[in-house]
Amino acid sequence: MSGSPVAQGSPPSSVERTTFVVDLEAPLTPGKNVVWSAGMGLAWKELVALAGGPIALAGPDDAGAAIARSLNRSGVDRDVVDEGSCVARAGLQTEAFLEELRGEIARKLGDATPRYLPDEPAPELFMAYAFLQKRLAFEVPLLRASWPLSFKKSFVASFGLWHRDPPEWAARSGQVRVHHPCYTEADVERMSDAEYDVMYDEFVVELLTKEASDRLVVAAITPGATLGATVTRAISLLDRHGADHPKARLGTDEKLEVPIVDLDLVRRYAELYGRSVENPRLGGQRFGEVIERVRFRLDEGGAILEAEAVGRGLCLPPRELVCYRPFLVMVLRRGAPLPMFALWVDNEEVLLPTSLPS
Repeated sequence: MSGSPVAQGSPPSSVERTTFVVDLEAPLTPGKNVVWSAGMGLAWKELVALAGGPIALAGPDDAGAAIARSLNRSGVDRDVVDEGSCVARAGLQTEAFLEELRGEIARKLGDATPRYLPDEPAPELFMAYAFLQKRLAFEVPLLRASWPLSFKKSFVASFGLWHRDPPEWAARSGQVRVHHPCYTEADVERMSDAEYDVMYDEFVVELLTKEASDRLVVAAITPGATLGATVTRAISLLDRHGADHPKARLGTDEKLEVPIVDLDLVRRYAELYGRSVENPRLGGQRFGEVIERVRFRLDEGGAILEAEAVGRGLCLPPRELVCYRPFLVMVLRRGAPLPMFALWVDNEEVLLPTSLPS
């Protein structure tokens, strides 16, 4: 991709080694990708406000209860996003509520395509919903590598910055800020041999996009025990030096290369399906479908993020009206007190026989 980031093609559909987690406290396991988004936390926070307090589930202390506890204590709120990029609401699923949601999405996120916004109202059921969209484009696209990058014994597509096009170097290199390692010659002279040996084992860079209020960070660091611990350490390595530090930008003999990331994942919280809610304001309803989706792509044009989450009350199960027991057939005139024909069927003698397909 060049220019502004847009999804191209389809992201890989094989996600056996990728886990979509509910909170940042999820452990990191070698060989496993771990994905988290603020979408479900935003929707849940709105549901907590509607319920008048943390969501309480009836029933056993199981995986569903653990998910509810995690979301209740989540630190995600509207401060983690800007209002212009996010829609998050909870209420009864009336036509007016759905129209308000659609209207806000259209005003804020004109080209958004929600997948899980219901078409039909269900005024007796609660609904919590969030949609987050970010498009972070580079002013000048970075470079797409024409060679494969070897990532853990697999060849992948990549992008980055290297000195190939002198007229564009200044503009491109100005979009890459190195936060770590950021050492001067004097710093290196003071290092111990052990410090020198690991000096370049990790790095944290910020890719500067047109959206000055948002940060796009790539951190190749030693993982912590959890995703949250790893995030915390990466954030701690930001801004330890000023943007004017002599090593805050790449030199013409230096290089940045990052794999292209492309994912589109959906998690259905089967652990919550059918669970009764004890909060009085929700009228003893049960959870129906609770779904979270995240779409993310990072390449030489920038990044695109879409996160959608919805949790709804459980409607009546779909009806299967099958006459596998005795039944009554009638013909009657509208308004007449008696039928003109009635048949109670209690055996197959008056039914058309058939056979199983061969």
